This record gives sequence, C-alpha cells and structure tokens, in this order.
Amino acid sequence: MAKLNGFGGSIVINSNTLAEVEEWSTDETAQMVTGVAKGDATVIGEAGPITRKLNMTLFLDPSDTAGQGSITIGATLTLMELYVAGNASGDDYYTCATGVVESVTRNSPNDMSKMTVGVHLNAALVETTVA
Repeated sequence: MAKLNGFGGSIVINSNTLAEVEEWSTDETAQMVTGVAKGDATVIGEAGPITRKLNMTLFLDPSDTAGQGSITIGATLTLMELYVAGNASGDDYYTCATGVVESVTRNSPNDMSKMTVGVHLNAALVETTVA
C-alpha cells in the first residue's frame, strides 16, 4: 500500500518558499443544490459551487520578508505549491493559481511563536508530480 510521509512538506508562494512551515491543510466543500418536482418522493441533491480553503501554521520568522512578510489580510497569493512529502523528482504536490488571505492569527504559546493563516482559494487545486 502506498503512503505519503508529510515530514518533508513545504509551501511555495510565487516562487518564494515559506520559512518555518509547521503544517498545512486544504478543505474543499460543495454547496448542495436541492430540488423536488411535484409528485417526487425524494429531494434530489447536486453539487453546486465549490469553496476551497488553505490553512497553514508557520513558526514566526521576521527574516522571511519575501514569504511570511507577503501574508497580510486581503493580500492576493499567486502560484501556490503545496508539497506533501518533499520536492524531489516524483514527489506529489498540489498547485493553486490564486487565493486571498482571509485570516491571520499570531500567538505566542510557551514554546515558539506561531502564525496561523486562512486563505480562500480562487482556483482549483491540481494534484501533480515533481518532474
């Protein structure tokens, strides 16, 4: 059985690798469109518009001005690459052409300071393989 180890995952935005990525996740949800015709016993459901989101948690790194420094509320992020296990030839990753930063949370727990970011993706996630 094939499996992926996410230990080597990373995020690249517009050719800039984000520093200090702790984790990332995506969420895709279809809006359900339902309807019933007169006399039907069952409400029919179909997938409508899809909402896609990217969530990422980073350890704060003030020296990462090109990566973390570009993440501000309302900023448009382009050419996102989400690497699952690494970026060597044959490794799987996901791409998305554009998204908008909708939330940024910074906190300082007892260990390392973190930044959690929510991005509304404006394009499809495409699974591909590193050439």
